[in-house]
Amino acid sequence: DEEEEEGQDAAESSGGSEEKEEVPEQEGGEEASPAPGPPEEERWDLRHVYSAGEIRARAAACMGLDGKCDSVACSRYVSTLDEDYVWDTCVDCQETDYGGWPEDEYPVDHITDEHREVIAEMCSKVENPNMPNLPSVPPHPEAPGAAGLHVTAGGGGPPAAGG
Repeated sequence: DEEEEEGQDAAESSGGSEEKEEVPEQEGGEEASPAPGPPEEERWDLRHVYSAGEIRARAAACMGLDGKCDSVACSRYVSTLDEDYVWDTCVDCQETDYGGWPEDEYPVDHITDEHREVIAEMCSKVENPNMPNLPSVPPHPEAPGAAGLHVTAGGGGPPAAGG
């Protein structure tokens, strides 16, 4: 008994408490879930830049202009609220829907000159479209920041579309 009292005294003096937060009961004696926090704001993250080969093969059609855009998609964005909710987009619709290419976060570490030409030719209707701010050659593996890069542009096919 003395040890229990000493433990309680120590918890009280340190400001700690082992009391469980009370949760209101629902009908039938079940505890209700605590109120959820504010809803998370949806963002769209660029997750895939289609390779030159994927673009040539028309791997994904642009979903912009309410599905009426007839360009080939160069990019795939994914909702932060639902990983299965994807949006394939061409350069022009990407400008309208997302304000262009991201400033700094890409799922690739470089885009070759050939890849840029294919994007400009097949994924845009404007002359000299906005291109991603990426080097044309891969960074040296020992370059600062190179260790965390994920290369997917040359990879084997588009990400699986869910839903």
